[in-house]
Amino acid sequence: MGLLSWLFSSGNEPDAQAAAAAPPPPAAPVAPVAGTNGASAPATGGTNAMSGDVSQAHVNNRVGPILRSGDVANAAVEAVEIDNPGKDIKIEDKLAYIRISCDNECILTRATMEEMLGRPFKMTELEINLSSFAGNIESNAEQTKFYFNKSV
Repeated sequence: MGLLSWLFSSGNEPDAQAAAAAPPPPAAPVAPVAGTNGASAPATGGTNAMSGDVSQAHVNNRVGPILRSGDVANAAVEAVEIDNPGKDIKIEDKLAYIRISCDNECILTRATMEEMLGRPFKMTELEINLSSFAGNIESNAEQTKFYFNKSV
């Protein structure tokens, strides 16, 4: 006798009338979303890390690499501070990857990466460790630039 046969032969049949009379499950909790004039949306438990406001998540000019964690990513975190002086740089360490972002433009140079790593470095190594990026990208033997053509 199979499991389903045993379940249904042992008096465990679902009661169709009881199921029909049962109230529907409760709706997902709702929470007001900032910037929506009090309108409600399903609670998500957080806000967009980039802007702090979910309703404005698509309106930002942050660009930069998302790198697999490791020596190259750690060097890039240090190098981005040197190659982008005076910029508001945000580093998000997610254990498996590191997201580096700046407003409008983010530059990483070969010379600074070599200095941080303490060894020769080719920009193609950055591309190998680049799991994704935000913005447009231009790369040559001396530098990689992440940027936006237009600002929002």
